[in-house]
Amino acid sequence: MTNEELTKKEKNELIDLQPTPSKEPVKKNTYSPLLNAKGSNGLVTLPVTAKAIKARFTYYPDVDEGSLFTKDDLKVMITNYNNLTHLGNSILFLFYCLKEYTKTVPSKKVNNGIDYKRFRASLIKRDTRTIAIHFEDYLASKNIPDTPFNRKNAKKDLRAYYETLKNVHFEFTDYSTAQKKLLNYSLSLFSGTAEEVSEVKRSGDIYFILNTDFIDYLTENNFITYISDNVYNIKLREHPNALAIIFKLSVMYSMNFLKTNRGLVREKDLLADVLNIPSYEEVKKLQKSPYKAIIEPMERDLDYLQDFGLLKQWEYCNEKRKPLTKDQLENYGYNTLIKCYIKYELADYPTELQDKRLELLEEKKEAKKARAKRNKPAEKE
Repeated sequence: MTNEELTKKEKNELIDLQPTPSKEPVKKNTYSPLLNAKGSNGLVTLPVTAKAIKARFTYYPDVDEGSLFTKDDLKVMITNYNNLTHLGNSILFLFYCLKEYTKTVPSKKVNNGIDYKRFRASLIKRDTRTIAIHFEDYLASKNIPDTPFNRKNAKKDLRAYYETLKNVHFEFTDYSTAQKKLLNYSLSLFSGTAEEVSEVKRSGDIYFILNTDFIDYLTENNFITYISDNVYNIKLREHPNALAIIFKLSVMYSMNFLKTNRGLVREKDLLADVLNIPSYEEVKKLQKSPYKAIIEPMERDLDYLQDFGLLKQWEYCNEKRKPLTKDQLENYGYNTLIKCYIKYELADYPTELQDKRLELLEEKKEAKKARAKRNKPAEKE
């Protein structure tokens, strides 16, 4: 259907679906806990631009599947290959699903880590692998009016994301906290059995069923990261590096919140997780400027994240947050910046959540001291 064939009402609703200008933050950040682990986080680094995907995607037409190599320790395979135009937004939606799934975790577990054995037993008893996406909440999270026309478009998008994600299979190596050794994992995201297909109920809600092995891995190797709800509104088409950047910065910010290196990351470490940006070797082979091909795209999307309201601020610095020297400023370019750090601050970050963690850590320390004191052998007179 062309725009000319749309009714006046549908045209107005279509305007409402247009992206919010990046210079205006969508709204003040609210943060939600996200259950995540090394393997699932690797999916954030997947390339989303056609050029980057083409450079890393190997398609095998005889078996109708392809492979995406991200890092040395993560391989992603996609079967029933059609096209990868939805890949970036599909991955973004996957983490929206995981955010909704994390709501099934008791709040005490979120603040103090998850007891895998008890939580797993609870999962089996309640069979809580199903995620219900309520269109009213989903549209509200996107700042889109809840109308029949918008619901229809949202349903179409979610089904397209699901069709991409259900064919994603990934392999990686991670340390198993249960078995206390490195294991090779081979996982799918959603259940593929005929009895467990995702569906739309009459209420208009859509249900997605996570794969059992994927949930086992997440609940066993989990850590909790607090992610702004506005992350799920990032415009990946215009800013393909933004998701990988903000996710990396958010994970590090949450992990290091009680440490001196909070809000500090090496430039080269951040670039390693942004696969839409070519490597130095690829750039030199094409005889292009490393600054324009590597640094500028990174800076552009860091600026976007600040304009969008996810970052309060960011700037280059040296180790221990020392400012750039006069010599570094005069020789501003790839060779200088690749050795630098980026210091940043997440906007509206909920410090009370981390304060709670600090209290729990202190309680654990005191309990450990008390046990040691009780178990200490009595001194001989």
